[in-house]
Amino acid sequence: MKHKTIFYRTGIPMLAAVFSMLLYSSCLPPLPDNVEDYDLTITTFDEDYNFSTVQTYLLPDTVAHLIPAGETPTTTFDDEILNSLARNLDALGWTRTTDMAAADIVVIATAFGQDNEVCYYWWDYWGYYWGYYPPYGGYPGYPGYASCSSFKTGSVIVQMMDRTIDTDSEELPLRWIGAMNGLLEGSNASVSVRIVNSIDQMFAQSSYLKN
Repeated sequence: MKHKTIFYRTGIPMLAAVFSMLLYSSCLPPLPDNVEDYDLTITTFDEDYNFSTVQTYLLPDTVAHLIPAGETPTTTFDDEILNSLARNLDALGWTRTTDMAAADIVVIATAFGQDNEVCYYWWDYWGYYWGYYPPYGGYPGYPGYASCSSFKTGSVIVQMMDRTIDTDSEELPLRWIGAMNGLLEGSNASVSVRIVNSIDQMFAQSSYLKN
């Protein structure tokens, strides 16, 4: 199967910010002003699959959460994820069903978060190695310093699996994957809006899905 992947970032690429830090170590790089500028949406699909044949889909009423053993999942945004997916899938002309045998496509949403910590180091002026003339000696350099910050990122992965194909495998073949990643910063209302916008973007850049 051939796959094609599409990336969409709201703000400046993260790599640009990193290179700016390396090139201008004595000052902060021009980072985005808003957390939504870090949001990234990716879609990839099987180019050999004919999506126009899809008529029905099954979307479970729960979001799968990948968490360490013993932890309780955060389900604050599950309704936004599921409602946004159902709205976009219906807009494709597909009909939702609860009968696995009647579904052409099975849609699974998975969410997970991650705590991150990053430290940046700056080195100021090096001391002169030698003085200009005796008996002048060199000057000591100024010490560098570090700045550390922590932040939480969240991701949602949406998978479309082909239920109609005959297979002896327990796994259904994947036909489409959408993924979003961003900073989990700000109010719940703000995060909800960004989740909805990112899911909408998944389908906006996947026009080939529409019947």
